[in-house]
Amino acid sequence: HSLLQSKIFLHSRLHLEMQEKDGFAEFTVTDTGPGINAHVLPHLFEIQPGKEGRGEDVSRGLGIGLSLCKTIVEAHGGQIQARNLPEGGALTFALPLGVGFIVGLVISYQRM
Repeated sequence: HSLLQSKIFLHSRLHLEMQEKDGFAEFTVTDTGPGINAHVLPHLFEIQPGKEGRGEDVSRGLGIGLSLCKTIVEAHGGQIQARNLPEGGALTFALPLGVGFIVGLVISYQRM
């Protein structure tokens, strides 16, 4: 939820893809927007301070959304990364298939 509310996906069409890769469930969200600002990209998963010492989150003004996503993904043995594509941006996260709820997601997705 936090990921999809991120500023990087505003005003564009989203596409979600999931695949099994090397024992991980890999999820990629791509958009058709202008991409991720090259100056922001290396710091995308850090808390971004905003006015009055608060961060800049789209809906709550906290600035912790993507930082929190990274913390959760890594706590479950996964990885998360963002990159630019010729027609937008992409955010990919992968979680080990051994994480119980991921197995159910993979099975559900493959049945669609």
